[in-house]
Amino acid sequence: ANDCVRAAEAIREDATQILLTLHRQGEQITHTHRVAADIEHDLTMSEKLLGSLGGLFSKTWRPKRNQHIKGPVSQNSSFKSTSNQMEQRQNLGIGSRPQQSPSSAHSAPATAMDKIKAEKARQDDAFADLSNMLGNLKDMALDMGTEIDRAKQITGYFQRRR
Repeated sequence: ANDCVRAAEAIREDATQILLTLHRQGEQITHTHRVAADIEHDLTMSEKLLGSLGGLFSKTWRPKRNQHIKGPVSQNSSFKSTSNQMEQRQNLGIGSRPQQSPSSAHSAPATAMDKIKAEKARQDDAFADLSNMLGNLKDMALDMGTEIDRAKQITGYFQRRR
């Protein structure tokens, strides 16, 4: 059971790094989308100006238009702000190692029955830790899915425009 807990802790650390990477990528996509919308706005203003100066050119300026780029859709995310990132890491159990369970601090058992009870209590604690760890991993997987869906929604908009 302790080996399973150690394996789950290693998986949780890897999953945490993946989740943070997904979040950073989502922020980059949102920033890129916002910049593209700003450029679109500036181009529209420039095209209007060039259109009003049409008499200065041999040919009237006519912009080629695609779909209008709108700014990124703001969504509620579990990793919305950088200030919450450390709090999120703490909530995920990344900031500190799991505490030893109190039953593991017992003194050496005297009889065979005490040894069996102590081992059973130790295994129960290990299984409880493993259960908690698996619950955390499930929550992290759901958060990853949310981040991926958000990124797919934003990038899907750009792919439809082609």
